[in-house]
Amino acid sequence: MEGILTIGIVVCIAVLPVMFSAKFSKAKNTGFWICFFAVIVASILGDFSSSFVSNELLAGVVSIAATGVVFSQMLGAKFIQSVVIAVLAYGIRLVTVNILVGAGIETQLMHV
Repeated sequence: MEGILTIGIVVCIAVLPVMFSAKFSKAKNTGFWICFFAVIVASILGDFSSSFVSNELLAGVVSIAATGVVFSQMLGAKFIQSVVIAVLAYGIRLVTVNILVGAGIETQLMHV
């Protein structure tokens, strides 16, 4: 039961910031499932970019560009709008995780 709850929390922390950012940026597609699949595809492309590019800074720039392309295609937003969605979602995730950790909430993944 704890494993299912942990997976649910991780999915919510990954997907909900993208949904909120997409709605804030007035993207066309802002549903949960489209944002879920957009996060998965962007994560896969980000992982590929870090494995193909040796410089960390350049890999980060390539990852942001790839995320912008994925979000623009899947969420129905312009490229710059999609990059803003990615940056806003990252900021929301960062704040959310810091609040949860500051409150002393731990997940099962931290004990692995």
